[in-house]
Amino acid sequence: MKRNLLLLNVALAALVCLLGWYLKQKWNEAQEQERKIRMATIPAAPVPQPPALRKVAPLDGPTYGDVATRNLFSADRNPTPIPDPPPPPPPAPKMPPIPLAHGVMLWEGVPPTVVLSAGNAPQKGYHPGDKIGEFKLVSVDNKEIVFDWNGEQVTKRLDEIMEKNLAPAADPGPKATPPPATEQPTTLSGPVNGPGKEVSGGIKVCNAGDSSPPGTIVDGFQKKVDTTPFGVTCRWEPVK
Repeated sequence: MKRNLLLLNVALAALVCLLGWYLKQKWNEAQEQERKIRMATIPAAPVPQPPALRKVAPLDGPTYGDVATRNLFSADRNPTPIPDPPPPPPPAPKMPPIPLAHGVMLWEGVPPTVVLSAGNAPQKGYHPGDKIGEFKLVSVDNKEIVFDWNGEQVTKRLDEIMEKNLAPAADPGPKATPPPATEQPTTLSGPVNGPGKEVSGGIKVCNAGDSSPPGTIVDGFQKKVDTTPFGVTCRWEPVK
């Protein structure tokens, strides 16, 4: 009996020793595994490259047009610019005063001649085609004068533009008859009673206030007076 107990104890002691050795082995293995894990170098995990960013499209202004045209807080907004009003047209040029007429001479063989003055300019004889101030003489007869101004024809009657303040020539009535052919014509001189400025063909106009009678000869010119429906015309012609 004792012997069996002794064997059992020995067997139990051997089993305990075996278990202790086994645990020691396991503990050593665990320590070695832990040491290996601690000393081991872990390679870095590969990091994938990020994908390329999407290219941003350039700003397109017209695509934002609805922002302006559909603004809920300003219904009157409009992307169409308001053009500036056109400038007012320049004022039409104003026609200057028509030249004043002082007489018309219509003789055969001599171009039609009208004595005109414009502004403060002295009297002068003009023929069709001549210019006086801003006007151009187109035609003249014993009733009308036609001017051209800026391409527009202006027709005036002679009685409308005759000089109102021009002193009339001497009345060729009974008191101012030409001297007889057998008598020597009266010869006068002076700044008034004498020929004025030459108009054409050697003919000169009468000065304002000339009171010499018709037929008077001054400096080789003889005074001629005619009565027309528009008044009395006066001229000095060379003595032939």
